[in-house]
Amino acid sequence: MSATLPTDGRDWARIEAGYRAVDALQQIIRELLDGIDVAGHDPEAPAILASNVATVLGEAGQ
Repeated sequence: MSATLPTDGRDWARIEAGYRAVDALQQIIRELLDGIDVAGHDPEAPAILASNVATVLGEAGQ
C-alpha cells in the first residue's frame, strides 16, 4: 500500500526531489572531505571547503 500525501496544494514530487538532491550533495561533500590529503595540503582545507559549500548552498536557498 502506498502512502497518501496531503492534498494541501504543495508539489510533493518536487519537494521529494529537492530532498534527494540535498542528500546527493551531502554525499558528494562527504566524499570530497574524505579525499582531501591533509598531509600534503593546507590543514585548513577541509574547513575552507565546508565553509565555501555552505555559502553556496545558503545563497542558492535565498
